[in-house]
Amino acid sequence: MSVTFLSTSSQLCAVRRETALPPIERVTAKHLGIALLHAVEKRLFRFETFGAASIIVPPARRVLGTKYASIGRGCFFGAGLTLSICDEYLGVRYTPVFVVGDQTMIGRDVVIACTHSVIIGAAVTVADRVYIGDSYHGYTDPERAILEQPMQGQAPVTIGDGCFIGIGSAILPGVTLGPRCVVGPNAVVTRSFEANTVLLGNPARAIRIYDHTKKVWIP
Repeated sequence: MSVTFLSTSSQLCAVRRETALPPIERVTAKHLGIALLHAVEKRLFRFETFGAASIIVPPARRVLGTKYASIGRGCFFGAGLTLSICDEYLGVRYTPVFVVGDQTMIGRDVVIACTHSVIIGAAVTVADRVYIGDSYHGYTDPERAILEQPMQGQAPVTIGDGCFIGIGSAILPGVTLGPRCVVGPNAVVTRSFEANTVLLGNPARAIRIYDHTKKVWIP
């Protein structure tokens, strides 16, 4: 493998445009490292879109179906990512959609499974060891292994802008979280909640919500 160094100002300017580097006098080794990793992963993974300065920290466990994925600018995916965007399973075809907004941070060892639609907004924080899925493996045949049964329960998942998804939590099919929700550690979210709701538990329930009319938190 050969490495080509940036030897001219025009080459560096081209990299800056692609990776949103700061002005030349403020470029650091970290910026250049992000730029290099982004450039390599853009060619390697071939997302539908892979916004400037977005990176996946290696090693990723599994990244499939990237042609159906649109990743915004400045996104961060931690090491150990499992991203499974599936357009066919056991002979059944799907039309998956996976979108991540700008400046969203995904932690380590996160599992995302998409056969239908998973939309994660801008400036979302997803902590380590979170599961997000828009379907599940069938289990109705008692004689067959679960992984040998078709996907079921397809329903879109939407996580609004500015949400915080706590460590070890799970977001299940059909869930919509309004902007700026907080999901507590190890919560299992099975239904939708409005903006500015704090959730905790299994199944997750609202423990606080912001009343935009009265402009106060309840309780």
